[in-house]
Amino acid sequence: DIDYKIAGGTHQKIKMLYPSDNSLILCFKEEIGSKLISRFKVIKESLLFGIRQTPNQQSKQLMNELWIYLQNQTKILAEFPLKSNSENEFVQEEKMQFSVTLANGLIVKFLHSGGIMQS
Repeated sequence: DIDYKIAGGTHQKIKMLYPSDNSLILCFKEEIGSKLISRFKVIKESLLFGIRQTPNQQSKQLMNELWIYLQNQTKILAEFPLKSNSENEFVQEEKMQFSVTLANGLIVKFLHSGGIMQS
């Protein structure tokens, strides 16, 4: 349990947009205390993709993520690390990590250093 005095108030707003190309765009905005979190999800025929902001479990750093789920069970994820500047705002770093998860479970990661990992 989290003390309500520490977390503050919470509010969630969801918008559904219907563009003329027969897709669906979902916009999620969550406010927890003084922190605002935005996520977007697009559904187009058999393609599902979106943008979200998440903490990286290994480096404890905030990340912007672009994720895509394809019809053949393939998953694509591009991670962009964020760092805070002098005004306590988050700016995107030049580093990017790109990973592809195939339907058979094989994961191929393309690291910002130029390396490639497979698991």
